[in-house]
Amino acid sequence: MDDMTHAERQGTTPRDRQDPVGFRLAAPATVDGFTVVEVAFFTPGGSGSNASALAVTRRSTNYSTHVLLYDESRDAWSLEVGHYDFATLPLAQEDLAARGNIALGGAVAPIEVKEMQDVTHLPSTGTRELIVEWVREHQGKTPAEIAAGLGLGRDQVRQACRRMVRDGQLRSTPGGTYYP
Repeated sequence: MDDMTHAERQGTTPRDRQDPVGFRLAAPATVDGFTVVEVAFFTPGGSGSNASALAVTRRSTNYSTHVLLYDESRDAWSLEVGHYDFATLPLAQEDLAARGNIALGGAVAPIEVKEMQDVTHLPSTGTRELIVEWVREHQGKTPAEIAAGLGLGRDQVRQACRRMVRDGQLRSTPGGTYYP
């Protein structure tokens, strides 16, 4: 590994990463069995600051916020799980700023939680939510078994399961069984 820092490899400086950012994933990602559908993060920037506040929304669960730390010596990110809940994202920002001895001042306004929720709220996708919850409880079932268990149409469930695999919400086996 060369002596370049992560920022140099990415063509950015720590100041480039200071603004709060919120976005909805185009294709939901599955992480530890949960579907991550929204993300917001904040990196205070400044010298020696290698951390972000990461807010994630998972289907059928509450928002949660964690601290995401970058270790330049290993060129890797790590997650402090359970450090904050979503409502404390501004507190996470202040904590990160304090860790880097950075004054937020007027340059970087804290994220307004209500505004972030309004901007990034995902509408419910009833069939998919039902399927995900049912498959979590009954892993390794076929679309026909899922349809029977939920009282839904077989073709509707088969098509939804295919799309959910494509979108990363479910995993499937060559035998046609589904897992979270």
